[in-house]
Amino acid sequence: MPSEKDRVAPGATNTDVECNSQTPSISNPTSTQAGVTKVEALAQAWGKSGLIVAYVGLLLGAIVQSLETMTTFVYTPAATSAFALHSLLSTVGVVSSVLYATVKPPVAKISDVFGRTEALSISLLLIVLGFIMKAASNNVDTYAASTVFSAAGSTGLIIFTQIFIADTTSLLNRALFSSLPDLPYLFTTWCGGPLAQAVGPQENWRWGYGMWAIVYPVAYLPLLFSLIMAHRRAKQLNLHPPKENSNRSWVQTIKETAVELDLMGLVLLTAGLIMLLVPLTLTGTVGTWQWKSAKTLCLIIFGVVVLVMLVGWEMTKRLCAKPMVSLRFMSDPTIGGACALGFFYFFVYYLPGAYFYTWLQVVRNYSVKEAGNISNTFTFSSSTISIIISLAIKYTGHYKWWMMAGIPLYVLGYGLMIAFRTSTATTAQIVIAQVFTGIGGGTINVPAQVGLQATCRHQDVAIGTAMFLTFTSVGGAFGNAVTGAIWANLLPGYLEDKLAGTTAANATALIYGNYFNALSYAVGSPERDAINSAYSDVYRIQLIVACCAAIPMIPLGLMMKNINLREEDLSNTKGTVIGNMSGEEKPSSIP
Repeated sequence: MPSEKDRVAPGATNTDVECNSQTPSISNPTSTQAGVTKVEALAQAWGKSGLIVAYVGLLLGAIVQSLETMTTFVYTPAATSAFALHSLLSTVGVVSSVLYATVKPPVAKISDVFGRTEALSISLLLIVLGFIMKAASNNVDTYAASTVFSAAGSTGLIIFTQIFIADTTSLLNRALFSSLPDLPYLFTTWCGGPLAQAVGPQENWRWGYGMWAIVYPVAYLPLLFSLIMAHRRAKQLNLHPPKENSNRSWVQTIKETAVELDLMGLVLLTAGLIMLLVPLTLTGTVGTWQWKSAKTLCLIIFGVVVLVMLVGWEMTKRLCAKPMVSLRFMSDPTIGGACALGFFYFFVYYLPGAYFYTWLQVVRNYSVKEAGNISNTFTFSSSTISIIISLAIKYTGHYKWWMMAGIPLYVLGYGLMIAFRTSTATTAQIVIAQVFTGIGGGTINVPAQVGLQATCRHQDVAIGTAMFLTFTSVGGAFGNAVTGAIWANLLPGYLEDKLAGTTAANATALIYGNYFNALSYAVGSPERDAINSAYSDVYRIQLIVACCAAIPMIPLGLMMKNINLREEDLSNTKGTVIGNMSGEEKPSSIP
């Protein structure tokens, strides 16, 4: 944690150190926020057994979240097709990614200002509400609204997990334990497809969503119980700092909370991204959204203006005392490089990924189980290699060159898919391409995050991690928007051209709006061959754009510092943490 110049919190000593103290800080270096002091008190209160129980609960939650991720993506095409709006798949992806981006900073701030337990509870409440709304939705408007809550809750759990791991591990062990949420994917990857097929996405997609409103809170109860009991023990041991400003009015509390959470910045970021990106997925050759229409141009222009306003807001300290993204903080080459690398990593992933499952079912004629398993090959490969790379980082003390080795493999996988995008390619060829992409991706994400965290002080780890994950989600939003624009602008015309002269010549709109209509034509029929050709041609363009967009990842990775984690593994977390189970502080080598 940062050195306390004016006040030492209960349990702290004057040996508290700053990790890379020359790095500009997001927060006030002389004031540790309540949530940080709470978790430091918690680390001293629960001991080794309490920490083990907490990690068992965290792993149980990770298993549920991974299994949900491996199944619900199958229901999204079914739900949008049920409303005859399958092309909105990328629009839903944009909204989800924007929410993934904009929710992470406030969850990190809530964790710092109020506490980790409060952040976890709010995230669970949001995700349960979101799945209930999805299951009950009768139109695309309700379904879109439910995405707001489920995405907010899901991303809250993701950022909570990474912050909790950063709080409770030493720097050298952090890469290994940061991959803990990936561990369940080694087996849930192959459970997702069969589970989705057993539920039946076309008929029972509502229950496929609704059951997670029950499973999530049950799975996270052990972790919540562990946190609550640890906080109770910390109070009994008088480890919590005394409450300050207890005489504040509720108006002052709301005002200070708004400043701490940078609510204006969040509103500008959310509004700007939505206005800029959503029209890209809606504008095409069919429907009322056209490039030349006033509403399309106005939304895009207003989106750009609002994002420019966001930059001005975040840079003006008189207006924004606690920015969610500090541009001065981003000037560090390792932090800035990691965030930009995360942006392009997810941007490239979602370009061909948004409609990959649909392509597998239509062009390759795979069953729900087969298409689900192949879609999940990337996740399995990246999760497996991320665990191996995390071990390599732990025992070598370096992260950079492992990360750099993965970037060419990431690009190679998409390059292979350009050649294997046809209906004549073998299943093995498609799987091999996904394995290459997954191995490359798995060696990028965790090392980049560890490099960023190694440059942060403990006071900044939560918001620094949130910044990194925010940039990855913004990249995903842009990727969904671009791939949606390609799909909406090209597929209708391709279908119309290739279906001309067949019995389905007048069914272009129906096929475009509901991919189950495409599956209704027999394999080998002229109509199905024409549909397959149109899908493959559009998918080829998405893959080419992805390969080109991956090129900036190389210089961005090179600009990050090759930090020796063994030398920088200072004890910037106090109490019982992984790598320091004795609860004692280690001396600092940095003054």
